[in-house]
Amino acid sequence: MKRILLITHGDLCHGLTSAMNIINGSSDGIDTISLTEKETIEDMMSKVSQKLKEYAEGDIIIILTDIVIGTTTRCVFPLLDQKNIYLVSGVNLPMLLTFYLTDLGSDVYLSIQTMVEESKQTILFVNEQINNQ
Repeated sequence: MKRILLITHGDLCHGLTSAMNIINGSSDGIDTISLTEKETIEDMMSKVSQKLKEYAEGDIIIILTDIVIGTTTRCVFPLLDQKNIYLVSGVNLPMLLTFYLTDLGSDVYLSIQTMVEESKQTILFVNEQINNQ
């Protein structure tokens, strides 16, 4: 089973799931962990480890974080030696929708690479596009 775990600074993860509910009608199956200003990387590592214990052994776990070099991402590094955990950083709402709605297929790694590339295309400087027409 595909599991999505959002790990963000502050309440960003809750805002993203709220927006998912508006757009998609549901955000079932998306778990969230938010980093508060008083928490350390060790606190976050503990929260992530606790959450992962709730998942079944064969689950495919996609962890989406907000900042590449931030605590929310670095707290997952020690877990990346597990074959069923995939970490993608730079989450935004279109990326979350893509990961939520797309079937992973038989090649999970390739599917994630494709979704990341598709997500990059959702960032657009609209003024530039208008001016180039």
